[in-house]
Order: sequence, then C-alpha cells, then structure tokens
Amino acid sequence: MNQLQFIKEIKSLNIPVFSTKEASMIVNKDIKYTSLYLSRLLNRGEISRIEKGKYYLKDANPYAVASNIIYPSYVSMMSAFKYYGITTQNLSAIDILTDARHSNGISIGGYNIIFTKIPRRLMFGFYRSKEDGTFVAYVEKAIIDAILIGNLPIPYIEEAYENAKESRILEKGRLSSYIKRIGSKDLKEKINKIEKEVKEIKFRS
Repeated sequence: MNQLQFIKEIKSLNIPVFSTKEASMIVNKDIKYTSLYLSRLLNRGEISRIEKGKYYLKDANPYAVASNIIYPSYVSMMSAFKYYGITTQNLSAIDILTDARHSNGISIGGYNIIFTKIPRRLMFGFYRSKEDGTFVAYVEKAIIDAILIGNLPIPYIEEAYENAKESRILEKGRLSSYIKRIGSKDLKEKINKIEKEVKEIKFRS
C-alpha cells in the first residue's frame, strides 16, 4: 500500500488517532515494517506523533485528536463552547475530561492539551461526533462541567448559555435530567441564577 492510499484509508475510517498496531493492520505488514513505514510518513510531515505508538494525520481536527488520545475522555467546558461556536473567547488550550490519569505537555495544532481527572460518576453526557470523530460533551454537560470543574468566570458561562439557547442547541429537559442525576443543590441554584441573569440581559437589550 502506498502512502497516499494509507492516508486515504485512515480518513475513510474516521480514526483521529491511530496506533502502530492499527496501522499494521491497514498496511497488512508486521510491526517492525510498519514502524519504518510510519517513520517515513513522519519525516515527510504527513503524520505527527503524539506519544509512543500513537499518531495522527497532519490535517486532523485538533479537538478530535485530543479527545481520542485516551479512552474514555471528552472535550468540555470552554473548549466545548468553542467547538459549538457559542463563545467569543480565544483559546490556546483544549480541555479534556477523563476518569483516567494522563500527563499534560502534549501540543496539537497550536493547542496545549490539558487533561483533568474527574470522578467516574461525572463521566457521562458526551458523544462521538460522526463528522470528525470528536468525543465532546453535550452543551448542557459542558455548562455543568464549567461550573463544577472549570471554575470559569460566570460571564463566560452566561455567554455560552445565551448563545446556545439562541442557536437552539440547548435542551432544557436534558439539562434538568443531568442536574437531577448529579444531585447537587448548589449546582441547581447556580444554573437557575445563570438562567435568570441571561433573561435579564436579554430584557435590558
């Protein structure tokens, strides 16, 4: 298999991050040959190495790559707001939440990848995008994560909430079910306060 065919196959399979073993199955060669094959692609700049045995294509979506380095993990908080286009803030990092441990220090496409370990009970409310393979929080869970974990300035969350509502991607039923599942009175009060503030901002405008 030539290199162009390999790259085309990776794209068709929608694999943002692939291992040496997965590559060997695609080229139908042993690990030793595949390692040499991947080294050539690295030297040509067609792929990049994340860490030992893990690679991604040069034009891969940074969000997709970041959320496929370890499993389970997903994009959330400000990074999810950016993914959905509901924040005007400029970001230099991609926030990844996971219940596994992983060291930071990885940079992809100009973004620093920040892994944050969270309790297993909070590992819900995300999905895998069929378009680019990104594991990302539903907007409702991204808002909750931003409150519980991100410690973000409230105006940032209010902006995302308002824009999500205007874009009709915020589902109140899902938000309520997530709040109920977590069972935090403090969280519910903060969400209610944000909703009230967003309504007042809209009324004043």
